[in-house]
Amino acid sequence: MDTVAIPEWNPSGVMPPIQSTAPTAMERSPYPVSLTDFVLRFSTTNKCRAILSGLLGFRAALHSAGLTEGFQWIDGSFIENIEEIESREPADVDVVTFFHLPR
Repeated sequence: MDTVAIPEWNPSGVMPPIQSTAPTAMERSPYPVSLTDFVLRFSTTNKCRAILSGLLGFRAALHSAGLTEGFQWIDGSFIENIEEIESREPADVDVVTFFHLPR
C-alpha cells in the first residue's frame, strides 16, 4: 500500500478533506497511512494510548479470525484536535473495517 503523510489539522481542528493549495491532488481523504505512523501521531496522552491499545486488540482479533487482508477507515473525535475544539480528550475511536473473506 502506498501511504502518505498524515496532514495537520486545519484551523477548524479537523483533517482537511483535500489540500487547499492543491485541490486536485491525489492526497485526499481518506488518507492511506501506515499503522505505525497513525499510532505515533495519535498516542499523545494516556487516554489516547488506551484507546489505541483497544484498536490494536480489535485488529489482532480480526487477524486471529483469519481476516488478514483489508483496510480500515478511522474517524471521529479521536483524529480531530478535540482537546482544542472542546477542551476534552476523545472518548473512543470510530472504525469501519473492509476485509476480504479468507478462501
